[in-house]
Amino acid sequence: MFSSDIELSKAAILAEKKLFQLRDELIETDPCVITGRYFEKSPTIKASRLYEALLAMPKPIVHHLHLTAACDIKFLIDLTYNDYVYYSERKNFFKVSKKPETIEDCFQKVVDLRKHWENSVEFDEMLTAKVLLGQQQICSKETHQIWENFQPKFMLTLGNHILYINLL
Repeated sequence: MFSSDIELSKAAILAEKKLFQLRDELIETDPCVITGRYFEKSPTIKASRLYEALLAMPKPIVHHLHLTAACDIKFLIDLTYNDYVYYSERKNFFKVSKKPETIEDCFQKVVDLRKHWENSVEFDEMLTAKVLLGQQQICSKETHQIWENFQPKFMLTLGNHILYINLL
């Protein structure tokens, strides 16, 4: 996405397709494998063909993965249908808690916010736009300009994957 003008070789395209196929195979085995507790999901991940392929690949850089990049956006939006997911427009931030008393007053349950929209599809589209970077936000190849667009979206969900893991 950040390198939209790069043309991949046929071999790279085939490798990408294979990795996506292996990823989908793993998620089919366990839809919560990405967001589940590490020590519970680790045996499933390590037994997968995707893990085997990633181990065989060269690693010239440090790899890490953010929750919003690991999950399909539909999965993240589906999580907001739980009554313990809150959002603050003022803070532009989500929180997850089954203890409402720990949530600040400026946060509202997302399920309640959704009721105030004409329909849930439009609301979900608005949430999707808040989380995903659009092409216009990354058209510049300057890292600092991309970060200016990415940082608010990253901060929007910062730490919530840990809270979801503890709720699973």
